[in-house]
Amino acid sequence: MLVGSAKAVPWSDQQRRALLNLWCRVARADGIVVEAEIDRLSQLFYKLAEDVVTAAEVDRWLEDGPPELTELLPVEAEPLFLEHAREIMLADQEIVPLESDLVRELLKSYFRTA
Repeated sequence: MLVGSAKAVPWSDQQRRALLNLWCRVARADGIVVEAEIDRLSQLFYKLAEDVVTAAEVDRWLEDGPPELTELLPVEAEPLFLEHAREIMLADQEIVPLESDLVRELLKSYFRTA
């Protein structure tokens, strides 16, 4: 379930699309996207982004990798990103260094600093 801040902050279409993009990167980080990760991403898709990205696009992102992002996300989106990135990483019962390293890199690269 999305944290309360997701409903309190009016995320733009582009921001919601970007968050799903980043979560797909996390799912792909260890080279294997397991069914539990797909299930978690599906839940996020339907709760947050189904009106801004198609299921077919998400499938392509999981298979081929998502497109590069051109804008930064606000720092206020970090807790939402981290909560669900952690859930995705834990979906296969193990967080591997590739996943945690990627999350750190995504935070540095795609979120504005306060």
